[in-house]
Amino acid sequence: MTASAMVRTLKSKILPRIASAFRSGLGSAVPRCEPSAEHVAHLVNLVLGTDDDAPAAFVAGLRAQGASEDAILLQLLASAARRLGRMWEADTIDFASVTIGVSRLQRLLHHCAGHNLDDGSAGGAASALLATSPGDQHSFGLFIAAEYFRRAGWHLHIAPMATRADLSGLVAEQWFDVAGFSVSSDRALDDLAGDIAALRQHSCNRQLGVMLGGQMVRERPGIAATVGADMVSLDVTIAARHATALLEVIKDRSKLNNNKR
Repeated sequence: MTASAMVRTLKSKILPRIASAFRSGLGSAVPRCEPSAEHVAHLVNLVLGTDDDAPAAFVAGLRAQGASEDAILLQLLASAARRLGRMWEADTIDFASVTIGVSRLQRLLHHCAGHNLDDGSAGGAASALLATSPGDQHSFGLFIAAEYFRRAGWHLHIAPMATRADLSGLVAEQWFDVAGFSVSSDRALDDLAGDIAALRQHSCNRQLGVMLGGQMVRERPGIAATVGADMVSLDVTIAARHATALLEVIKDRSKLNNNKR
């Protein structure tokens, strides 16, 4: 076969077959769906609407299109909760509507996780108290964080919107290895140092680790040192790993102090 004949065969027979096979392969793959700003806005409208089943059906549709569980949690549900918070702060919706909307988002979160995050039944060698900063009314991010702690096997107690007295009583009666605060508003920062000091004072675990997360911590990552926390975690998906690393640091510090005595 001459060179020109080979080129003609390549163009007329082989390349079309390769292209056809490539197109078929693409058609058989399930495309990955990434929730967009439009998806978030639509979900917010649904959770503020009158159809209780519509939000779950919408999320199920996105999952069927290939959206991962992490994308649903972080890019859709968490973003929708932040959007509701901004709408409330801008007085475009009232507190009752925000309450209903966040409640529906929490039901979606529980449904996606396949687990009731409030029951404190997750097994594991380490235990965590997860709370919003007292006075901080944005608690949905706390439940997102709790899902990742649950996956990592932590035993959880979740206390959204608890007071300083509530938290002090909890740590006095129950052993917690770590206390994690979600800080979403600068209004909560003024009293945060006092809240952390009260936890350390009343905790039955004298080596209680304290970590911070949330929107305000992302904006001010150096806040831990000024309020008496041990560390910050800026990525909710690995916050449990950060907490485990904190326990190792506390353990090593305790051994060092014992050796000095």
